[in-house]
Amino acid sequence: MIAFEVYLNGEKLCTAGLRDLSVLTAILNWRQRQADASTANPEEIDAEDLRLYVGGMLNIAEGSREFLRWLDLNLEVGDEITIKIADANTVDMPIRREKVELNFSPRK
Repeated sequence: MIAFEVYLNGEKLCTAGLRDLSVLTAILNWRQRQADASTANPEEIDAEDLRLYVGGMLNIAEGSREFLRWLDLNLEVGDEITIKIADANTVDMPIRREKVELNFSPRK
C-alpha cells in the first residue's frame, strides 16, 4: 500500500497509511496572525504558527467518513522534514480517529 514515511531532523516519526484509505495528506503550514479589531487575545498578536500535519480520510459508507491523524506537530525554523513515499506492508496506527456523518441537501 502507498504510505508516507515521515522524518523530522533525521528521526522517523511515523509511517502513515491504510489499505482502504481514500485520502492521505501531509501539510506543512506557516501562518502569522496580525493584530486587528477582531483580535480578542493580545498574546496572539503577531503570533506565528509553524506546523506539520499528517492525516487521511476513509469512506466508510454512503455519507459517512472517518478522519485519521498520525501527526500534528509544532515546528521551528531550521527543522528538516523528509517524507518518503513508500510501498509499505505495515503502517503505524493513527493517533486519532473521528467518524463523521455527512448530511447533504439537494440544491434547489
